Amino acid sequence: MNRFHPSYHKGLLYALVKRDISARYRGSWLGLFWSVLNPILLLVVYYFVFTHVFKARLPQLYDGRDIAFSGFIFSGLIVYFLFSEVITRAPSVIQDNANYVKKVVFPIEVLPLVTVLSAAFNFVIAFVVLQGFLLISGEGIKLTSLMFPLIAVPYLLFLMGIAWFVSALAVYLRDVTYVVGFIATAMMFLSPVFYPPEVVPAGFRAVMFFNPLTYFIESFRMSVVAGVVPPADFMLIPAVIGIGTCVAGYAFFQRVRRGFADIL
Repeated sequence: MNRFHPSYHKGLLYALVKRDISARYRGSWLGLFWSVLNPILLLVVYYFVFTHVFKARLPQLYDGRDIAFSGFIFSGLIVYFLFSEVITRAPSVIQDNANYVKKVVFPIEVLPLVTVLSAAFNFVIAFVVLQGFLLISGEGIKLTSLMFPLIAVPYLLFLMGIAWFVSALAVYLRDVTYVVGFIATAMMFLSPVFYPPEVVPAGFRAVMFFNPLTYFIESFRMSVVAGVVPPADFMLIPAVIGIGTCVAGYAFFQRVRRGFADIL
């Protein structure tokens, strides 16, 4: 069985991620600047709509803190968008690189990781934009934002596992593309992106915490927007989920990869 050693493939991975990011903006006038402009425009729209049109206010959350609605939503959205981009792009990553699959010496397990790291690039930029918004709006940059790596690493491990599993499964079952499209849409509303878990009826609230995104979104929002240290379970459970999903997804990918070349 082929083993994945990140240190052996980091040069290749860097080159592929750089190529993938550049390819998105190739031919556009602003080029890579769109990766900065997009989250800024999105945040401006949400700020205008929810602050000046709807005049929306959140109940006091996270130890009684009063949080701006636009920052609350944007923080949930950028975590969700990272998941959505990975899960919707993963089904095609092997088929789109069939020429690599048929090369014996090429480590095809890096291909799904390119999708994850390319999406993570946009996520980090959106995180910086969010910090800028909090500073300009008077909310201030929270000291607990330093916990960002402790939240991001388990989340990326979780997404790596998802990418390995979905990309491998889609080689054999082409319907996976349509299934993940539905899942991506459903998860936007079944995750606490536009609302806090506290407003969900008690009978459904317990079900919501079976959704891994709930932990990733809430722990990110607590530390970055609210300035609260997430409870221990909101740090431990995502870590277990991230590691478990990554290991399981990689094991599945390696188990079924031998048939890729025959099908493609």
